[in-house]
Amino acid sequence: MPRFSHQISSPVTQAAHPQNQLRWTRRGSVSRPAETAQISELRSAGADLLKACLLDPRVYDAVESDAKLLITEVATNALVHGEATVLTLTLATSGRVMRFSITGQTSALPPGQRRPCPQPTAENGRGLFLVNALATAWGAEPHLGVWFVLTIPDAVGEPPPLAS
Repeated sequence: MPRFSHQISSPVTQAAHPQNQLRWTRRGSVSRPAETAQISELRSAGADLLKACLLDPRVYDAVESDAKLLITEVATNALVHGEATVLTLTLATSGRVMRFSITGQTSALPPGQRRPCPQPTAENGRGLFLVNALATAWGAEPHLGVWFVLTIPDAVGEPPPLAS
């Protein structure tokens, strides 16, 4: 089942929705010009934010690759489909929930968000499929951009079950 913002049913992901209130214990943001060459800079700055927010290096190691991949995909979509001159990445953590948001895009997701999988030889068109596969939840909000949630893994590296 897709995890778009309007279909969230778990208390963990409902609380992580940008319009709901969670007590964010750590928060940070970074901005870069909305230019292709700056996507890797935004990804690196996002990794630095993540490292600063997560006190346990083992947790950072467990989520780093997914976080960096999703930051890259969402920022690239913002650049390709948006009109902003600056992209801003915000990371907030609360307990085992990490919410990333990237602002700087238009007020809606790119047209055809439910389009079929791209052809195997296509060079693009997989970004939101990756976000849907790796994030606990994600969505888009007018003037807030696209956000996604990753859940901090437990000690053995598996994400904890979501409360029902």
